[in-house]
Amino acid sequence: PDEPAPAGALADGAVRPPAPSPTPISGGEVTAVGDSVMLAAAPSLYETLPGIRVDAAVSRSSWAGPGIVDQFAAAGQLGRYVVVALGTNGPISRDAYERIAATAGPDRTLVLVNAYAPRDWIPGVNSDITAFAAAHPGTVIADWASAIDPHVDYLAGDRIHPGTSGGQIYADTVLAAIRQSENQRAIDAYLIETRAYREATREEARIAQ
Repeated sequence: PDEPAPAGALADGAVRPPAPSPTPISGGEVTAVGDSVMLAAAPSLYETLPGIRVDAAVSRSSWAGPGIVDQFAAAGQLGRYVVVALGTNGPISRDAYERIAATAGPDRTLVLVNAYAPRDWIPGVNSDITAFAAAHPGTVIADWASAIDPHVDYLAGDRIHPGTSGGQIYADTVLAAIRQSENQRAIDAYLIETRAYREATREEARIAQ
C-alpha cells in the first residue's frame, strides 16, 4: 500500500515550508572597501568577522571604490557581502556607487556604511547613501553615524577615527547590517515558499472536489 503523506505535506508532494532560517554569516564571505575610518576599525573587523578581506586606506574617496571592487571580483575574492565605507573624505559619487553595485550584482548584498565626522559634507553623504540604498534592492545601510554618536569619547581627538572601543562599535554595526540583510533574505524566501504552498493547497482542494 502507498505510504501516507508526511504531516504538512499534500498528496502531490507539496510540503509546508519551514520557519525562516537565516544562513550563518562567515567572515570569509565579506569583502570590505573603505577609507581611514575603516582602517582604524580593521582590527575589530578581523576579530568580529574572521576571514574578512579589508582594503582600507587614508584619504580614500568614493571614486577609488569601483576599481578596488573590480580587482576583488577579477581575483575571485569578492564576497557574498560587499561592505563599502567611502564617505568620510568628501561627497560621494553616485556613478561610483552604481558601478560598485553593478559589479556586486544581484546575488550579493551591498552594505553601505554611512559617515560620521565634523565636516560640512557629511549630512549630504548620509542622505545620498540612504537614497541609494532605498533605490537598490539588496542594499543595506550600516548606520555607523547613529551607533557612534552617543560614544564620541571612543573617537580620536579629530572626532572621526575610532579607537579600540569605537572600532568594536564599527565592526558590530557592520555585522548587524549583514545580519539584517540575511534575516530579510530568509523572510523573503519563506514568503515565496508559503505562497507556493498555499497555491498548491488550493489546487489540491479543487481537484478533490
